[in-house]
Amino acid sequence: MKTKCWRLLPVICLAFQAHAQQLPDWENPNVIGINEEEYHATLTLPSGKAACDEIVSLNGTWKFMWSADPEKRPADFYKSDFDVSGWDNIAVPGTWQLQGYGKPIYTNWTYPFKKDQPRVTGEPPKHFFSYENRNPVGSYVTTFDVSEEMRGKRLYLHFEGVKSVMYVWVNGEKVGYSENSMAPAEFDVTRYVNEAKPFGSGSLPLV
Repeated sequence: MKTKCWRLLPVICLAFQAHAQQLPDWENPNVIGINEEEYHATLTLPSGKAACDEIVSLNGTWKFMWSADPEKRPADFYKSDFDVSGWDNIAVPGTWQLQGYGKPIYTNWTYPFKKDQPRVTGEPPKHFFSYENRNPVGSYVTTFDVSEEMRGKRLYLHFEGVKSVMYVWVNGEKVGYSENSMAPAEFDVTRYVNEAKPFGSGSLPLV
């Protein structure tokens, strides 16, 4: 059973112009996740994940596109017929700043962007990296297969940490959103996977 993949979009705070009464998710203090599973205990120890038949690792090489700001991102990349064959490859898990995209920033006492809560794209001092790259976005795409043994079971997509916010699509459909970057995020994707023919790019979206 071949499923058409999913796209995950981890962003350093996606931001767009929006009316005050229509705050985007990443600037809305009342939204910290959409369609996420509740936090729960697991019976599988981290050291036992590799030996668990019910866990399929998606670690490896994914297709990747880095954008300096949200306006330059490939907005339709989550669609199943979007061609990502010309995109770069990136190691997942991994930090894109340590793989040649953007700039590694370490700060333990101040923000790397203008402090203008809850907005994240205000104009910072000119020496800030975020002055020219106001809100970088990373778009990721990968594919995966659902085995015959997994058919009829609940399928969950689990992220152990994505910084700082992300949206997830599977087979062109939006699955959910998470912004708790230092904690796991899990989504029930059972209804989104399906038997499908591969499309033009040969890979599917995960942003």
